[in-house]
Amino acid sequence: MTQLYTWDAREVTQKPVVSYALLATYLFVFTSLVSYADVFADNTPSLLQQAVDKLFNKNETEKAIDLLRHTVKKDLSSGEAYYYLGLANVSKQQWKKAEEYLKLAMAYLPDETAAKYQLGKIYLDEMAQTDKAISLLLCVVQQNPNYEDTRLLLGKAYLQTNRVKEAIDLLQPLTKKRARFRKTGIDQDTVQLQLLLGRAHFQRGEIEEALQYLKIVVDMNYFDALAYFHLANCYLRTGRVAEGKKMLGMFEQRWRENADLEPLKRMVRETPDNFDAWFHLGTLELKRQNWDAAEDAFKTCIDLSVEISEVYESLCTEKSLFQSSGDLQTVT
Repeated sequence: MTQLYTWDAREVTQKPVVSYALLATYLFVFTSLVSYADVFADNTPSLLQQAVDKLFNKNETEKAIDLLRHTVKKDLSSGEAYYYLGLANVSKQQWKKAEEYLKLAMAYLPDETAAKYQLGKIYLDEMAQTDKAISLLLCVVQQNPNYEDTRLLLGKAYLQTNRVKEAIDLLQPLTKKRARFRKTGIDQDTVQLQLLLGRAHFQRGEIEEALQYLKIVVDMNYFDALAYFHLANCYLRTGRVAEGKKMLGMFEQRWRENADLEPLKRMVRETPDNFDAWFHLGTLELKRQNWDAAEDAFKTCIDLSVEISEVYESLCTEKSLFQSSGDLQTVT
């Protein structure tokens, strides 16, 4: 079940995760390309393959688009080229153009599953056309019931249209499957699943059930601002004012932190080799004790820089904080 956005697009073509988590656009396109390329591995024109290769390099997106346009001029029925043109425009956040090309891909591809998924995600997360998103995502789920990323997106869409029972019926079976496959670290798909079920039960007035799911979210991801917001609503609805105010305070704190982090996250998405941005991001994550995110950022700094003494010092600080908090993970 991303990437959100995370969202693991591999499950869409072989079978996400949800995830825009709100949308990490380049990662979303990159994982989509990795998974979908397999579909055409046996019969891909060389020109098309050149374009796909360039799409892996964000600096060559325009060159890739030119190659893809040349491909469709030679073959107006090239569903693969239309699909990749759609993804290229997703990376540029040009949603209308992406919509146009993905529709053409659906018309010409023998298997339109991936194109329907991508277009449904755009309708839901970027264009506020929830009914259109539901139509496409429901079609994908009906044809491929095991596509967990799509089920999460569809569940989210159902909640936006107050189709609560349908959302619960769609998402509840995934909790049993998720329980059988525990992962180390934060599993964003499971976090998203529990959050959606918490919201669904709250909308249905089942507050205690909602609390159970939302507490799981906070236990799994201490930094999920929305979980605190929904927990506050649950507590206030049941008259537990002190607990509700505490959760609102946590929500406001996490919201401010995320507001500070978002410009840096956007910067490293757009310029992945920006050492200063990665280092600043790691420092802020370290400050709020988000160990996994801080470690990832500092390791990226080490990969980018020969002069790593300052990074190493920060990692040593992180390691000591891990140990003092009882977390014995090894920082390398």
